[in-house]
Amino acid sequence: MSKALVRLYPAAYRAAHGREILAVHREMTADLSRQARLRADADLAAHALRVRLGLDPASPAGRFFALAAPFALAAAAVDSGLSLTRWYAGLVLSPAPVRIQLATMHGPWICRSSCPTPRRCCR
Repeated sequence: MSKALVRLYPAAYRAAHGREILAVHREMTADLSRQARLRADADLAAHALRVRLGLDPASPAGRFFALAAPFALAAAAVDSGLSLTRWYAGLVLSPAPVRIQLATMHGPWICRSSCPTPRRCCR
């Protein structure tokens, strides 16, 4: 399986680093369970795809995305936090009971998971 995964790399990269990749991968997966080995194989295939697309750490695009990823994650976290704050403020400021708000805002599945008797409170 490892040889087939190494063939996913571009020919020039495979010629330069193929034996080392194969040796490290075999050593790393020697004592792993089937599930862990499949996860390691998926990681190797993902790395081969990044190298093939030119997104490895040696390329300018790869360095750009490596630098931009933490900022994108921070921006997504801030956006989610603001959305959650707006939702919670609307929940607290509304005069309706919380169980009715949850049942009407996001569907009855939330009410079912939060209510001991869903037929009575989610109507």
